[in-house]
Amino acid sequence: MMPRGLWILGLAAAFVVGCGSNNPDSTAGQTAHTEEPAAPRSVILIIGDGMGPQQLGLLLDWAAAADRAPTALERLMNSGTTGYIRTASIDSPATDSAAAATAIACGVAEKNQVVAMTQDGRPIPTAMEDAIASGRKTGLVTTTRVTHATPACFITHIDHRDKEEEIAVQIVDSKVDLILGGGAQYFLSQRQNLRDQIAKRGWRLVEDMETLGEVQNTDRVLGLFAKSHLPYVLDRDQPGEETAPTLAELTEKALQHLGPSSTGFFLMIEGGRIDHAAHANDVAGILGEMREFDDAVAVAMDYQRKNPSTLLLLTADHETGGLCVTYGDGDDVLTDEHILAMTRAKNSVEIAIEKNELKLGPLDPSVFGVGRTKFYSPAYYASNYTGLKESAKYKVSFGTGNHSTTPVPVIARGPGATLFGGLHRNTWIGQHLRKWMQRPVKPGG
Repeated sequence: MMPRGLWILGLAAAFVVGCGSNNPDSTAGQTAHTEEPAAPRSVILIIGDGMGPQQLGLLLDWAAAADRAPTALERLMNSGTTGYIRTASIDSPATDSAAAATAIACGVAEKNQVVAMTQDGRPIPTAMEDAIASGRKTGLVTTTRVTHATPACFITHIDHRDKEEEIAVQIVDSKVDLILGGGAQYFLSQRQNLRDQIAKRGWRLVEDMETLGEVQNTDRVLGLFAKSHLPYVLDRDQPGEETAPTLAELTEKALQHLGPSSTGFFLMIEGGRIDHAAHANDVAGILGEMREFDDAVAVAMDYQRKNPSTLLLLTADHETGGLCVTYGDGDDVLTDEHILAMTRAKNSVEIAIEKNELKLGPLDPSVFGVGRTKFYSPAYYASNYTGLKESAKYKVSFGTGNHSTTPVPVIARGPGATLFGGLHRNTWIGQHLRKWMQRPVKPGG
């Protein structure tokens, strides 16, 4: 019998081998649908940034080892429709988050680094902007900076994702009802202080959970809970460390704020730091973020169950890291204890290095991998060495410190869910979201 945890990697490999074209406009392998299902009134879109089938498999292995199964993600898969999404951008089989989020938000394949714009510099309307135009309430929740590539693609348009100061200005000028995440440095710093503009545009600025609890449903809310990204789960709320709301808490608040709308809503929720931990090859960090992501999924599932006219749609922009939970030869086997030990990590690799509890390693190809040295600079090599060395304690390795072309899951429950079974391009999601959000909705109907 194949050891538990490896089956998901075999599935991912089968997709990689079987899906060779990187033409984002190809329809090969797409499922034919002869009957259009009912349209959703509201949409909860959940994006696990960097979450491929490997990261999902890691969460399921932890739940089994900890006697915590089934996870919310597992329950969603079993009660909804599951498919796979190919993630190529228009200029590479390996997408970045900006191109992937543009496809999901706009239904159009574009170049890496570009935020919801065409190659000749024209803005592309997004599903969130369609929702605003049709009278729906809108919201965005993320554990990254709200100016980061994935959230930016739903509400801004710019030629490069790194122009986060300009993205912040566009966010303040937007008509979104609620935005919760990090990134205060681009709104409230000496370099760029937008506090007056935030007030003039009718936002209620929130910087802590106590104040968030005081907002009214009629308020437009801009919640900025960290200077940069929200801290990793492993680095949060311990003595001397940062505090921050959980993704589940932010999700619950967003649904309380938007849910009473008589005209429906569009809410995008991003578990953004799964990707960052995977870039660092930090498996304990990934598991912490996946567990928190799963808690947020549980909140969204509970809302959708009580409000069946809402579509709950969960996917990823791409896989990051080429995660591999594995084992050695002979008696060097993977056990549940290796998985459970990940939860006892005191900090992310990033913060452990900052605290001088871990050191950047020497350039040792026996740890980093001889094949990987062909792709990376010595500086990158040194930082990822530490993550690889720590992760190896848990019988985990990584193929890369960047994104892979592995197809990612799409899981849906509610009106329209059946459209997402099978294998599709990421633009398939955006095309349907835009079509649904453009439809007018009668109050209370």
